[in-house]
Amino acid sequence: MRTKDFFIFTFLTLAPLLSFAQSAEPVDISGSWTMSSTTPRGERSIDLVITQNGSTAIAKTKKEEFTITIDGDQLSFSRERSTPRGKMTMDFKGTATPGTMEGISKATSGPMAGREMEWSAVKKEE
Repeated sequence: MRTKDFFIFTFLTLAPLLSFAQSAEPVDISGSWTMSSTTPRGERSIDLVITQNGSTAIAKTKKEEFTITIDGDQLSFSRERSTPRGKMTMDFKGTATPGTMEGISKATSGPMAGREMEWSAVKKEE
């Protein structure tokens, strides 16, 4: 009987803690955005149109499309770019509100591998 009581006590004690481990509701980032970053070649900006389905979003530019993963207010995505110095992959991580996004990108391959840069995005008025 003591073993059963121990398991019930443990479950009742840990169950509320386990609920915090679940992912938070993803922030809504759908819409039109202007994304900016500072690069070695100066300030760069690009227009994005984002469509979202739960914790996954698709961002489209004039030249590319990429997937954004959203966990609460946390974002992550990767972009591959061709530059005059060769192909480069950038991994982006950041936070979002319904009207702004910001974070750090890191080159994981290519001529700038290891370099980190700040990025931000502002939602356009609709």
